[in-house]
Amino acid sequence: MALRTVSTPTMSLDRITKRFGDLVALNQVSLDLEPGQIHALLGSNGSGKSTLVKIMSGVYAPDAGAIEFSSARLGGMGSPAEAAARGVRVVHQEAPLIDTLSVTEAVAIFRGFGAAQLGPIAWGRLRRQVQRLLDRMDVPVSAAQQCSTVQPADRAGLALAIVVGDLFDDNAAPGARADPGGGGLPVKLLIVDEVTAAIPESETQRHLDRLRSVADMGVAIVMVTHRLGELEIADDITVLRAGSVVYREAGAPRRPNSELVAEMVGQPLVVGPGDTPPTRSGAGPDRLTSLWNAAPVQRTLSSAQDRSSGPVIRVENLRGAELHGLAFRAEAGEIVGFAGLRGSGVEELPRLLSGDDPWLAGQVEIGGKILTKGGRPRAMLDAGLAAIPADRLRAGGVASLSVNENVILPSLGEYWHKPSLRQRVVNSVIQAFDVRPPKAENLFGGLSGGNQQKVLLGKWLLLHPSVLVLDDPTYGVDPGARETIFDAVADAARRGVCVLFFSTEPEQLVRICNRVLVLRSGELVTEIPRSELTLETVIEWSYQ
Repeated sequence: MALRTVSTPTMSLDRITKRFGDLVALNQVSLDLEPGQIHALLGSNGSGKSTLVKIMSGVYAPDAGAIEFSSARLGGMGSPAEAAARGVRVVHQEAPLIDTLSVTEAVAIFRGFGAAQLGPIAWGRLRRQVQRLLDRMDVPVSAAQQCSTVQPADRAGLALAIVVGDLFDDNAAPGARADPGGGGLPVKLLIVDEVTAAIPESETQRHLDRLRSVADMGVAIVMVTHRLGELEIADDITVLRAGSVVYREAGAPRRPNSELVAEMVGQPLVVGPGDTPPTRSGAGPDRLTSLWNAAPVQRTLSSAQDRSSGPVIRVENLRGAELHGLAFRAEAGEIVGFAGLRGSGVEELPRLLSGDDPWLAGQVEIGGKILTKGGRPRAMLDAGLAAIPADRLRAGGVASLSVNENVILPSLGEYWHKPSLRQRVVNSVIQAFDVRPPKAENLFGGLSGGNQQKVLLGKWLLLHPSVLVLDDPTYGVDPGARETIFDAVADAARRGVCVLFFSTEPEQLVRICNRVLVLRSGELVTEIPRSELTLETVIEWSYQ
């Protein structure tokens, strides 16, 4: 954390208010963003973070209040182009890369090809300049490689290089622009919006170091994040809730993360004993009871709460592109975690179990039903296994369909010509999982990441699965929604559902799992029981 100094803020927000109809998205929000400092912006989904970012970057104009930027008092930033021309840059969660292009081409699209209009492109020189930029920013990729092969952690670094590369590149290509949006001053304010969400936690430090390097050059940085562990790099913290500032650090002693989460959700956290994950006060213990009571009577899967304990899933000699003969068992009511580095098989296993990828050998037995080589999603679902993939928007739900349609999609026949049943079931999902906004007709793709995940949890738990596979379920999810997900997972396990939990954040495995299986080089190397389950043991075994 940098030492706090007295300086003129790069941007000051003075009582910013923004309304959308009757909804007050921001209510007299004020904060100062100082040069050379990293300002963390926290808040649950719906707290107003996205709206505030869009006002700072010129997408929205405030309805009241003012912005002071570089000593000029403005009613707003005017437009994204005007904000960029003043030196405001935004790095979004998804890197602006086209997978079919090379890294050099992707960078040049935003920063210029270094050629006169209609003139030839000096590709060799351009590649060398791009490579020099990547090396200076510690992005370990080749300028010649295809964007589709760039890993998530490096995609984030590449996106940052595109936006702020002029600060690092002393020999920018002729014709390169100071602003990737088209002209203007070098970067003065950098907004990074959840850029580490897709990066395994073990690989985030390199990216945070890049941000600190940018701040050390005098750039003010706003860091929107859901990972509380990243707050160590922040010089200041602001927490939004329901459109208002509810906490501002501003040089005060750093508060514990549990207190910051309480500020975000507006409720104190109550830590349950033993293996029970923390729950929010007021969280209903009968979430799944109300959900299952609303569901159709005819089920293809038996009720989890009626199952006796014992192994509900057996995996024998499972082989894929990365896995080499994996075997494990899990019982009803267990939450079994999986840990491992990239290439260990931990990313492939949930895709094999869900049927998204065919396995090369082995068998999976679920509730006594044996599935052999090449299981498919329908076969796995019929056997009692439901899965929520890591890419919830593209592989978990249908963005162009409504919440209503996404919820009933797995069992369309049961709702045919039954509008009242359909409405009852969808409303039960919305209420049980606190989906916001609570409107069944809203498009799934228009929801925040946390609310998308809540919808998917409700959709699959409606089916009373024997086994629920969760692949990085809190990726890009705010702390409030994260608590709802943890509550739901613990509730499902208490009622007999076997949960296979994959996460890039070891803390989550320690918090919620009964035991953790560690994979390395496609094989199971150890099982960490609950009695030995600590952050240190997970990391020690995973990183050997």
